[in-house]
Amino acid sequence: MKRNIAIKWFKCIDSTNNEAIRNIDDYDSMTVIAAESQTAGKGQRGNGWYSEAGMNLTFSVIVKFEDFPASEQFTVSQAVSLGICDYLRRFGLEAKIKWPNDIYVGDRKICGILIENGVRSGSLARSIIGIGLNLNQTEWGTTAPNPTSLAAECPGGGPYFPEKELETLVSDIFSRLESKDTAEIRAGYKRKMYRIDEFHEYENKKDGGKFYGKIIGTTEKGTLLVQDREGAVKEFAFKEIGYII
Repeated sequence: MKRNIAIKWFKCIDSTNNEAIRNIDDYDSMTVIAAESQTAGKGQRGNGWYSEAGMNLTFSVIVKFEDFPASEQFTVSQAVSLGICDYLRRFGLEAKIKWPNDIYVGDRKICGILIENGVRSGSLARSIIGIGLNLNQTEWGTTAPNPTSLAAECPGGGPYFPEKELETLVSDIFSRLESKDTAEIRAGYKRKMYRIDEFHEYENKKDGGKFYGKIIGTTEKGTLLVQDREGAVKEFAFKEIGYII
């Protein structure tokens, strides 16, 4: 059964996350705000997100909660990441989740996620889920070190029409967000993690050193667990570890 998805398109906007935050009271839960281009697209922790106008998907999903413990907010990120992987599987792509919430095909980034949460009295009141997924762009500026796109990964399959692809992608994301099986969401996220159970070199940004370790999962609060070659498990928050690719 096809979902009735509320989508508001903008020709150009500063950022879809900003629009959602500015007018949060005017939008219902599960509303999608999309833009052909953004002048101030957001990435994680203040990083910019740059996308060629009209070539890709840049949008935000507004989700409002009732009685959702703030301590479990990382499951929102996990569910969204899995929904995007479900969508990419439609094209034969086995995407992986580069912790905490970049989506990779091979060693290249096809999608980025920025979630801005609102917490009230120990409960998660709302999430603004910003997503940028590369559809048709195949040439990149120097600010993007390892990008890829649907067109680059599926030569001859495009062009991909943003309006059509957005409906399918959001439907896959909603299916994951509506799941009540938190244990399966967490297990599915772990199975899809980029470099899970493989030894690779990383940078410990807490002390500036480099080490070899393997990702073994995450904590429930969303920090990354990496085991070194001596068997010691180290815990990292966002931006405390760097991937050497």
